[in-house]
Amino acid sequence: MQNVLQTRWRIDCEKRRSPRGNIDVHRLLGDWFDDAEWRRDLSRIPSRQRRVMLSEIGRDMFVDNIGNYAKELRWNMELVDWVWTDEQRRSLALDHARLLFASLSDSIDFASGTFPQTELDVSGAEHVLDPSETGRGVILVSVFQTHPGYAFVSPPLRDRKIGVIRKAPGGSASLTLDGLPKSVAELPASTAAVRPLLKLLNEGSVTAAYCDYIYEGSGTIEAPMFGAWVSVSRSLLKIARQTNAAIVPMAVARDLDLSKELVRVEFFPDLTDGDSRHFQLSDLSFRLGIALECLIRRYPVQWRLWNTLRDRLN
Repeated sequence: MQNVLQTRWRIDCEKRRSPRGNIDVHRLLGDWFDDAEWRRDLSRIPSRQRRVMLSEIGRDMFVDNIGNYAKELRWNMELVDWVWTDEQRRSLALDHARLLFASLSDSIDFASGTFPQTELDVSGAEHVLDPSETGRGVILVSVFQTHPGYAFVSPPLRDRKIGVIRKAPGGSASLTLDGLPKSVAELPASTAAVRPLLKLLNEGSVTAAYCDYIYEGSGTIEAPMFGAWVSVSRSLLKIARQTNAAIVPMAVARDLDLSKELVRVEFFPDLTDGDSRHFQLSDLSFRLGIALECLIRRYPVQWRLWNTLRDRLN
């Protein structure tokens, strides 16, 4: 089965090359996930075995520079040559390719509702629990890393009402937010999410959003990241200040040793020091930008958006 799938993968990649020979890896993975035949065949392989097989495909994609994937990835990573040496960046990029493809296995498991008995190493739960005890809502802010479903089934969030902002299902968006627990309500990535967000936060509930991606119509404000400026959601910060919500950074990262069933879920201190109403939006955006960079630096291999870094840095 694995050899058949790897052959199909090679053929599929060749079909997807652009006129310049490039392949959009995120679209490729999203299409595999949305394709019933691909998902059925991958689902027949045990989870851990499937994850290792997919990681080997990612490694081959990088080593053989299929669709100029390695070239584009390393070109984007040149922007952080003052953080990691060339040798470190090459190692990081290779492991990133492995983990990116392996992450498809998590999406398949969550979508089928049969995700494995993964060991969760949870830390910082008090940063979610403490604000809730005083009636404050919590906005979890994160970057695209390992499937967030692992965080939502972890002790501080399990069975809690959570609102998650997401793009419309389909394509690469499905890879990170399909198959979430029933306690998680999906909110549209549009102005239609404002009212339910306000309601949830005023009730002292938890909401979550990826902040390394700008949702259309949310308005933007600049924040620092890797020595440049990026756009983050102005609307989200305005809502935090209006509701006095805590802004809690969150990391979800699978261990690099894929033979282990270990995912780390980490919650970090509230960016608002206990009261978001005392901050200007520019102050909150500055803190948010620094926090997002710290999340990426902490688990750089797991960040899914390395190959779009040049588009994100102004």
